[in-house]
Amino acid sequence: MGKKSKSGFLIEKGDPLLPGVTVLNHGINFAVSVYGSDTCYLNLYENGTGSLMESIVLTDQNRTGNVFSVLIKNLDINGISYMYQVRDKEFIDPYAKQIYGREIYGKVLSAEEKVKIRGGSFIPVFPGRESGLLIFRILN
Repeated sequence: MGKKSKSGFLIEKGDPLLPGVTVLNHGINFAVSVYGSDTCYLNLYENGTGSLMESIVLTDQNRTGNVFSVLIKNLDINGISYMYQVRDKEFIDPYAKQIYGREIYGKVLSAEEKVKIRGGSFIPVFPGRESGLLIFRILN
């Protein structure tokens, strides 16, 4: 059984074998490899405002070897961006499927714009597919 976060998300130990963000039937799995630290934070930000929505502490209970992982239920992945944090330094998930704040390739960013760079993920929405999931049929 998991625990509830400040924002009401149900948090459980994740699957360390799924790097980055993985959308599962029962929640969103986050996993990142971190060397030389006993704790890691998963910082969730609101996409529209960029304000910190939740900071989830990942401890030894969320750790397998050097990989920290967490499963979050009741989270709309399309409404957030995220960063990991170790020792007061935030970093982008090396497996992030989307990077917010770098929409224009090659643009030189100001110091203010650099702090707005965050990782993201999404569930693609296809016409007629409310869940965003597609099932492919292989034809002979």
